[in-house]
Amino acid sequence: MSPVFRYMIVAVILMVTVETSAVEVRFADGNPDWQRLVARYVLSVKTDNMVDSLKVYLINRGFFDGRVGADYDNPDSGLRVTFGERYHLGQIIITGDFPDTIIVNRPFARDILDGVVDSIISSLQSLGYYYASLSPEKYSAANSTLDIATRLDNGPRLIISAIEIKGLKRTDRDFLRHYLVIATGDTLIPERIRESTRILDCLDFVHLERDPEIIPDPGLESARIRYCFIEARQFYFEGLGGYIPEDDGYFIWYFDLRGRNIFGRGQKAGLTADYREGNKSVFNVYYGQPVFWLGNGDITLSLQTRDYRDQFYEFGVGLEYGLDLFSRFAVRSSLGWKNVEPADSNLRSFSVYNVGFGIETGTISEKRDASSGYALAWNITYSGRRYDRTDNQNELLQSVYNDTRNELTVKTDLRPLTLLSFYCRAGFRDIESSEKPLPVSEMFYVGGPPDLRGYRNDQFLAQRLVSFTFESRMFLSDRDCVYPFVDGAYFEWYDLDPDLNPKKNDDFQWGYGFGINLSAENRRLKVELSWGRQVDFGEPRLSITMSSRF
Repeated sequence: MSPVFRYMIVAVILMVTVETSAVEVRFADGNPDWQRLVARYVLSVKTDNMVDSLKVYLINRGFFDGRVGADYDNPDSGLRVTFGERYHLGQIIITGDFPDTIIVNRPFARDILDGVVDSIISSLQSLGYYYASLSPEKYSAANSTLDIATRLDNGPRLIISAIEIKGLKRTDRDFLRHYLVIATGDTLIPERIRESTRILDCLDFVHLERDPEIIPDPGLESARIRYCFIEARQFYFEGLGGYIPEDDGYFIWYFDLRGRNIFGRGQKAGLTADYREGNKSVFNVYYGQPVFWLGNGDITLSLQTRDYRDQFYEFGVGLEYGLDLFSRFAVRSSLGWKNVEPADSNLRSFSVYNVGFGIETGTISEKRDASSGYALAWNITYSGRRYDRTDNQNELLQSVYNDTRNELTVKTDLRPLTLLSFYCRAGFRDIESSEKPLPVSEMFYVGGPPDLRGYRNDQFLAQRLVSFTFESRMFLSDRDCVYPFVDGAYFEWYDLDPDLNPKKNDDFQWGYGFGINLSAENRRLKVELSWGRQVDFGEPRLSITMSSRF
């Protein structure tokens, strides 16, 4: 008999006889489902007093007449369990400040009773009765039905006497109060305090050291709320280097320097430089700050240049306004203008005006102990492209085109095990335009992180693109992990056939590789080796990313 088959038989015997190395349990009654539940409880719980533990287990599930004692056949190590009849929870009779009767009429379970009591207390706390309590007075049981008589004591309605903010050095306390949905003089409602906590958790320049404290004042008519903060490091730097083993080999680099809470009121600024190839570079600088016109929001002004010397030079400015509607859900609107000068003097230069709208929701954590999460971002942009005219150009050429851009990204992080997560990202991008083919500056560039690792940065052009990423992250510690990955992209674009008519083309590319992510408190190192579909295994692309907060 094979070891695996022998193990399966032993497991079945254990389930049937409900036997452990320390305690053997036998049943006098009860249906097989409840017997299995009790058996699992005995197997999983370690206690020096299994008799009392089992009695509490049965009572919490409605078996008030249940008995647990020594097994008659094996009194030294065995237990005998008698379930008896399971009681129903009939009604909860409430006397006191708000008399009422709640009909439950369900099989008794402790979590059901706790849920009913919690709902009653929560409804009163939402009215400001923070000290509301529900005390049992007597029980009555008849025909296997349990009725409970209770007394409700509202207590006083608490008023917030003060809001204390501790732990801040650079941050303006009055500014931070904008993110609190409570104020001095308000009725103390726990749900509003929890909502403030959710809003504060979304900030990137401070975070709560612990949950807010409610400190009653003498007389119990009012209370103080104390928030204790830890300020995040003010500056963040991320740098990336890579080696491309083509055309005799060359290096690429990228750095991103960001400042947060620069003047103590949540202001942010950043500088990004991206040297993608010998003839392709991107430069971006931005400044933003919180605003409270319609609620908690922010406004950001940016300036960007793209110098693709063999193709075009671009200069643009943008303005974006973001509004947080509620927890983990935000809307974005944007305005922009840019001017594009083609490298080929036979092509027309043009200006683009655009207006966009988008939504963002959800969050994903990179920590080992985080739960499964998701994130979604969708953006639509309408733009008008106006070509300049010169004396030597055909006056019959159309000078204005309108485009519609749609971009959708969905991410999920599934956590089947504590040490394992499956990260998936799917994206769709599309440009609807009457001009075909589009100027290269208006198309999507595909290749390189994060869309299609294993290829050169911006190796492909697309007017319509569907991409995906899958990573299997195996955690070594709280944030450190190793992960194999697979990227793929299907894309379409137009070019001109010999008769100068637009012709649609499509292609599918995929890449794979593996990486390692190492993190300290304020530093991170990520190293990735990746291969494209037609790249030799001996010529992987190496990407090294380093980041630090200071």
